[in-house]
Amino acid sequence: MTILDYKTTFQGGIRKLDAEHRKQVELIQQLGAREATMIELLGNLYASYTKHFAYEEAIMRARCYDGYDEHQADHQRLLDEITTAMFRYRSGGPHDNAKVAKKLAESFRDHLLTYDQYFPRQTHTVTQVG
Repeated sequence: MTILDYKTTFQGGIRKLDAEHRKQVELIQQLGAREATMIELLGNLYASYTKHFAYEEAIMRARCYDGYDEHQADHQRLLDEITTAMFRYRSGGPHDNAKVAKKLAESFRDHLLTYDQYFPRQTHTVTQVG
């Protein structure tokens, strides 16, 4: 079962960010495929998001993006979803790997199709950061 396929519609026009989005989709796909290492996979996804969001937010600040606060808040929401999932796994309660993976995939897809599609088009020149 494929939870989330990478589509060109996810691309925002900044190559490095688009490549990282593809990597994150691949990590999300692994969540649905592997059961034994769910906490490890969630940790990898969290680390990938954290690095990616820091870079993306640096670009937004450098471009004086007026939607920064809302976009950054959605980044935090995505990180909080992963943290919540990790906590539930660590607490030993019942969990459904496919359901967790599907929820995270839907959240990331929605972020890509709204926030990440909007911000590159609303800013001017490409700024090299880092």
